[in-house]
Amino acid sequence: MPETSIHGNHLRPFAVAASLVLSGVAAHAQVSLSGANGVAIKTPSGAVVTGFSNDGSVTIPALGSAGGYVITDPAGKLSVGAGPTGPAGAAGPMGPTGVAGPTGLTGATGATGPIGPTGPVGPVGATGVPGVGSQGPTGLRGATGATGATGATGDVGPTGPAAPSSGGAAVFGSSGADQDVTTPNYIGISSMGASLNLERGFVMPAAGTVQNLRVRATFLFLPTRGVTFTVYVGSNPTLLKCVVTTGATCDATGSVNFAAGDTLILKSESVTSTLVKRVTWSMKVAYE
Repeated sequence: MPETSIHGNHLRPFAVAASLVLSGVAAHAQVSLSGANGVAIKTPSGAVVTGFSNDGSVTIPALGSAGGYVITDPAGKLSVGAGPTGPAGAAGPMGPTGVAGPTGLTGATGATGPIGPTGPVGPVGATGVPGVGSQGPTGLRGATGATGATGATGDVGPTGPAAPSSGGAAVFGSSGADQDVTTPNYIGISSMGASLNLERGFVMPAAGTVQNLRVRATFLFLPTRGVTFTVYVGSNPTLLKCVVTTGATCDATGSVNFAAGDTLILKSESVTSTLVKRVTWSMKVAYE
């Protein structure tokens, strides 16, 4: 701000302010008044203490740039401070809704709440279409139940017709191996031996008769006097016998009685030596 002389027209707007400033700084520093566009009060070093512009504004650099109200203390010292808070103005109209911001991040899952009370039973649904499943595995067999009480004895049934005289059962046996018939052999169910061993034969369950002996033998060569086959009841020979002289078979039509528990066995023997490959035999048994 250029220096200027002070006269009435320039000082008239600043009279009060200048007197306040001068009274506050006169005791501390020399000042000079200058300015063509106003008045500047400076220190001897040239620093502006107070400036008075022709537009009526006053500048006091020492008060700082924070802004506020200029106030004085009881000693008349100027300072800048906040003024009293004015009354709140009327609320302005609501502005337009702003653009929606981006969706925030998903928050952490909250803790599971307590289990609520059981709701009422719902209505029964419609019956579904029957399924066609495969048959399951057979279950384990259950434990055998207790034996029931014996029932009452039934009436005796009518007597059945008599069995035909030609009926009966068959018993049969085999040597099971080759044999030399020069030595007597005893042929049972499926084996033979040179001694009379009743364990090889048939044990008869009831008394009855045996008849119609038939023997088949396979020879390497047939002895000249043949091979005799005799039925034994226990250790006793019977009259039921036949002789293979030609061919390979023989049979006898007589009959022999036996008791329950007796054993039937067949004996083979020959005067001349010969080797029999295999012997099989059968008889008809009729029980009493």
